[in-house]
Amino acid sequence: MQHNESEKIAWVKPFIHNVFCGDSKNADLYMECKMPYMNRPFYKYCYVCENSKRAEDTIDYNIDNFENDELFFQDPAFFNDPFDCYMGFSQNQMIKDLLISYMKQQRKYTPQMRKAINAFFGNDGNKEISLDEMTHDEIRAFMTTLVPVISSSLSEDVGGQEYVSEMMNVLTKEENIPLFIKLAKNQLTVADQQAIIDIMFSNETFREYTKSSLENPDNSDWIINATHHDMKLKVETTPDGFMQGNGTDTFQLFDFFELLLKASSEKEIAPELSEVRRKFGEVSNSAMVKYRKMISDKCKVTCLSERMDSPLMWSHYANKHFGFCLEYDFTHNMTKRYPDLNMAKIMLLPVIYSEKRPLLSRVLTDYKIMLPYYKTGKMPMEAIESIVYGLLFKSPDWAYEHEWRIIGIDMKKPTMKLPSARKVFLGANMEDEAKTRIIEIAKKKHIPVYQMMLSSDRYKFEYYKV
Repeated sequence: MQHNESEKIAWVKPFIHNVFCGDSKNADLYMECKMPYMNRPFYKYCYVCENSKRAEDTIDYNIDNFENDELFFQDPAFFNDPFDCYMGFSQNQMIKDLLISYMKQQRKYTPQMRKAINAFFGNDGNKEISLDEMTHDEIRAFMTTLVPVISSSLSEDVGGQEYVSEMMNVLTKEENIPLFIKLAKNQLTVADQQAIIDIMFSNETFREYTKSSLENPDNSDWIINATHHDMKLKVETTPDGFMQGNGTDTFQLFDFFELLLKASSEKEIAPELSEVRRKFGEVSNSAMVKYRKMISDKCKVTCLSERMDSPLMWSHYANKHFGFCLEYDFTHNMTKRYPDLNMAKIMLLPVIYSEKRPLLSRVLTDYKIMLPYYKTGKMPMEAIESIVYGLLFKSPDWAYEHEWRIIGIDMKKPTMKLPSARKVFLGANMEDEAKTRIIEIAKKKHIPVYQMMLSSDRYKFEYYKV
């Protein structure tokens, strides 16, 4: 039964939800719905060390696993793709949650503030904010809604509130929109930074508010002009210029306020803003480290493919064709003889190729969901469901692999005992010693062996039965 890509993955998320949070009485029904998608051969590419690199203590674990009818499961932290199984955290969601939490503590989470925050982040906190795609009117409306509310929450100084709002209005004038967008995305050149400085120092509101912050008002014009010159010189000589950031639109909007407050006053930056930034950095960094380790400790993965004739996969995973490839069938029901088989069939799932990384920020920073884990070390089912689903995602750059994977949770050992492979394919470069051993093992198990060879007139493989 053939399926297109969207059909192949549409069932995955509800299936995982049913496995971890559904009614166990319907488990057979869940598997029955899944079976048409896994009713096919699956292939495991296996590394074998070539003789020129072999040391005295070299062990070909893949050959041993083949002999013992075992599949090896790896720690995701050691995968060759640094994004693989490394789920993201939504900075938008975390900033939104921290901002709301802090505003509530300060009793400043008013209906007006709630409206502004939702307009900015979206109701679910995962809204994609792309200033390039917004029209001039949309940007102006966006800032008109957000800036006054945020600025009023940052300072009790009415003059400071008016100043921040005025400067944001200046920066979002139609002629300054391209500069505003580059500022938001942390893509300012030296010339751009100097242009912003000129805009700031040419604005009367900026100059007057800056004068009010000077301890000695004498010669204030001279001091402001000298500061103007010094700031422009600084961006010439300092790589970071007058602002730093991580290049995301959301995070950079905090820098707008920080930049404006720094540039206009020697006073301490508004404490609410500094505290939100500090908390965000602290929580974000610790969460990513902690949950990356948690996933590595709890989950192990083995990778399979729908195809056995991929030159790239033979090169990457079968050591430049010195290795071999095994064909597996997960449709039989030998679960009494092989207890691991049932779990393998349940947790055999297709990889989802997507430009967007899966996000764990909401479920893993939800105190109510994670409380059992913090107290007992036992992972709640809602979190496991999200993790398992997230472990299936990879960049579309890897789509040629047509990968499926079996995900093991809290495995006591790094292998599963499964029924024997159905076929063995020997790499085109496989050397005689390893080849002889594999053929002997296959013969004892009554498994057919095929030798891969290069097509004479195409960039394809052919094979014949040994």
